[in-house]
Amino acid sequence: MLNDRDIASAVWLLVALALGLRVVGIRQSLAGVVRALLQPAIVAIMVVFTIWIGALLALGQAVGLWDVGLAKDASIWFVLSGLALLLNPQSTKAGEAFFRRAFMAAVGLTAFLEFYGNLVVFPLVVELLLQPTVVFLVLMRTAAGQKPEYKAAKKLFDRLSVGVGLCLLAMVSFELVQGWNTLDKAEIGRSLALPIWLTVGSFPLIYIVGIYNGYEWVLRQAGRVPRDRRTMWRVRVSLLLGFRLSRDIIGFVWPWPERVADARSLKEGLCVVSRYRARLRIKKARRRSGSRPIVPA
Repeated sequence: MLNDRDIASAVWLLVALALGLRVVGIRQSLAGVVRALLQPAIVAIMVVFTIWIGALLALGQAVGLWDVGLAKDASIWFVLSGLALLLNPQSTKAGEAFFRRAFMAAVGLTAFLEFYGNLVVFPLVVELLLQPTVVFLVLMRTAAGQKPEYKAAKKLFDRLSVGVGLCLLAMVSFELVQGWNTLDKAEIGRSLALPIWLTVGSFPLIYIVGIYNGYEWVLRQAGRVPRDRRTMWRVRVSLLLGFRLSRDIIGFVWPWPERVADARSLKEGLCVVSRYRARLRIKKARRRSGSRPIVPA
């Protein structure tokens, strides 16, 4: 069920959307984003992700971590966090660092303060005034931090942001103390844990999607020069057997895809992948030891 905060957010979102659609550039950009999201490959990935998250929620319900009362929380996480993780290109490039940052964001202080602030919802009029105020302060802090000459303005907006934040935390704390006996503490605990275990539970699929994107990119590079179907199937098998779902394929850039495609047999293609992975291991070892890495040629 929507509360006053949800209603206020929806109102301001609709206002921003209506104003944005009046600007030709923004309207064209939104249309481009929609077209990109409606590509068959993207739609298929999002459908699989939806099924995956549904299975996680069913498992969470079975072990007592989730119930239908948290459906709104799960939906918000899916739209704002889950899809952002799934479609983030850094999930393919950054590897372990990406998953580490995503986990720390889910368990960090900022996430906790956001959760804590959402425990209390203010009346609709207050929410309608509060939300644009917070957005204004965030935008002004960001803009003032872009240039050194705005340093004084940034300090001012930093202090205003801290002041508003402390006032909100104090108000939330007061309301929680006043209604402590009426709180469903078990439900609050499940709500706090929800984004954490959903984030961690989504990592295996996001990893697989990143590997899939890596394979697709290499295949496109290998097919830049027209090749027959048999050759492309040999390239696919060489990549699958050579990398065995390893993230090493992410750095398999020119001229390596062409070398695999030019291989005259599966064995030769596997040798190309093996040489690349051997050079990559040397490069990683030298990077760890602080030596200058050898760039694969």
